Amino acid sequence: MKRLIASKKLHTNCRWCDKNILKGEIYYRHRVFNKYDDEIVAYSYNECAKCRYEIDERIKRRVGLKDRCHHPKEMQRTEYDYIPGECVMEPQYDICLVCNLKY
Repeated sequence: MKRLIASKKLHTNCRWCDKNILKGEIYYRHRVFNKYDDEIVAYSYNECAKCRYEIDERIKRRVGLKDRCHHPKEMQRTEYDYIPGECVMEPQYDICLVCNLKY
């Protein structure tokens, strides 16, 4: 993630709020690389400063909430996923249905 200042109006908008990024505004550019089989796929997207701030604050609150989550076991659900190369599912993690946190 790079913090940049727009030198001109950008053709791509903010990924989350679809706001135009105008000249002189601060924005963040993310570059993502994924490898699928023998092929490498890369793409980038922009975020405005307001959306980046909101995402950072949400992450901070979520970390604090994980320490304070004391919901009973009845409010938790176990998520299952397939074992690679087999047709059998195994439990991956428990998720709280109230605050949507993984354990």
